[in-house]
Amino acid sequence: MPERLARRVAALPWALPALDIVEVTAATGRDQDVVMRTSFQISSRLWLGWLRDRILELPRDNRWQALARAALRDDLNNLVRVLTQEVLQAGGDGTDAEQAITVWEQSHHGAVERCLSILSDIETSGTYDTTTLPVALRELRNLVRASSGTSATPTALSAESVSLSD
Repeated sequence: MPERLARRVAALPWALPALDIVEVTAATGRDQDVVMRTSFQISSRLWLGWLRDRILELPRDNRWQALARAALRDDLNNLVRVLTQEVLQAGGDGTDAEQAITVWEQSHHGAVERCLSILSDIETSGTYDTTTLPVALRELRNLVRASSGTSATPTALSAESVSLSD
């Protein structure tokens, strides 16, 4: 394979997050570098790279497995985008990613700890499939809801759980 083509193919996984960074930059009016650093740092702190890797490792032996994997991947990407925007908005007018994350984490400490606890439990179990990974995404979604000020009712969670298993 020609080196130029190999480099382009190797860069493809970063194309989608780059589009999200551009979108958050436009929505928040923040510097693109700050948005990028915030996205990567919050992803690192919340194990979202680890979660993305587990999703990408799911089997794609048939159409339904491929669709389930793609849905989980897309959900994670959307949640990272929304979470990055929430963190930047919670961080005030500062231009520092670390400061925005610190302010956001302090105001959402309980939800962050719960999310990290669920991810840790899943990692400890060593079971990464379409039963455990949707639970991780639900917990991340709850973190986004806590950050945006909306609440998840038990009824909404039950309906969500049912739709994830269908």
